[in-house]
Amino acid sequence: MSSLDRVVAAHPFAELEPYRRVKYAGVDGNGTPVYKVGKGKRKYGAEKAVRETHRRFGGSCFHCGKQIAPGSGEFTLDHLRPKRDDGGDHLHNLVFACRSCNWSKAGRDLANFEAKIATEYLKALDEHLVRCLKKLSSK
Repeated sequence: MSSLDRVVAAHPFAELEPYRRVKYAGVDGNGTPVYKVGKGKRKYGAEKAVRETHRRFGGSCFHCGKQIAPGSGEFTLDHLRPKRDDGGDHLHNLVFACRSCNWSKAGRDLANFEAKIATEYLKALDEHLVRCLKKLSSK
């Protein structure tokens, strides 16, 4: 697996805890990216990897910043671009959210829910893409 594959498949917040705990591990037999969490050997699809990351390391709500304790029942997985708008279970589309924020966001995309956070996410996504391009151009 190339270092470019690892960079491209990383979460846009790969530099931040706990998202940095999710590491690209290759693709499964269907060509779907799979990930490892922490130093574990088990491989997961993106949605399960994000859930496992929270279960093992905890984290805070992407929207309000509130700490979400593992096992508290407050953890939800948010699709920044809703599934109904073709937002898939791709790592870059999944973040931790507290139950309250996820319910408030409902089926809206991130820009329609919270413009300031959407701007921060787009900046992180842009930086992620720049890292990918730099890796590609260094090959």
